[in-house]
Amino acid sequence: MKETIIAVIALLFIIAMIPDCSSSGGSSTSNSERSKKRQAEKIVKSQLNYPSSYSLQGWAVDGNTVTLEYKAKNAFGMEKTQRSTIYVD
Repeated sequence: MKETIIAVIALLFIIAMIPDCSSSGGSSTSNSERSKKRQAEKIVKSQLNYPSSYSLQGWAVDGNTVTLEYKAKNAFGMEKTQRSTIYVD
């Protein structure tokens, strides 16, 4: 029971750290950040077994480093939430 509570708290903390991407490019998101996000998405999709199953869940840009959280099917065809950190120029 204690481990479950700790896991739930950790998951809530991780979710709170992911920015809300429900709006399509708010005023606080610059064109260069969106461009870096698109570059990172292109790189990630090129590595997926099922690129059409890609679904962005959240993203963050820190300088030239883009972190994407997304759902996609793995090699077995099962949907899995994954996080990738990509360096873009």
